[in-house]
Amino acid sequence: MEYKVFKEVAKESIRDHLSEKFAYCQIDVKPVHKVNGTLDGLFVTEAGKQGVAVAPTVYLQELYESYKSTGNLEATLTAAASRLAEGLGHAREMAGMDFSEPETKLVLSLINTEQNRELLEAQEGEFIFHVEVGGGESNAKEEPV
Repeated sequence: MEYKVFKEVAKESIRDHLSEKFAYCQIDVKPVHKVNGTLDGLFVTEAGKQGVAVAPTVYLQELYESYKSTGNLEATLTAAASRLAEGLGHAREMAGMDFSEPETKLVLSLINTEQNRELLEAQEGEFIFHVEVGGGESNAKEEPV
């Protein structure tokens, strides 16, 4: 099965692999911009929850590789559904989290500017320092922008 077909089958069939308590959930496939590329994310959200900031996601490229290596579509989708169901439980826990002091919980990440231009254009914020590392030598330098 080609990836494009797998993607559609996974979206249409994942509900059959979720337990009945998640039958009301909404299932979507959307591109997810990650560091160094874009992946197809299969999201599960609770129906009727507008403005939900947390939704469990499995990446279809990863599932497709699992399917190709095993040849077992049912087992691949069952494992994915199990991960999504666990994620929905965590999403409910996170819904009550306090984000009143986000500066105490920030995580910073260094990424390659050229390889991640599309991701960076979609982000709010500004560059504070320009960091260059090259040639395998220890010639890192910071320059204020």
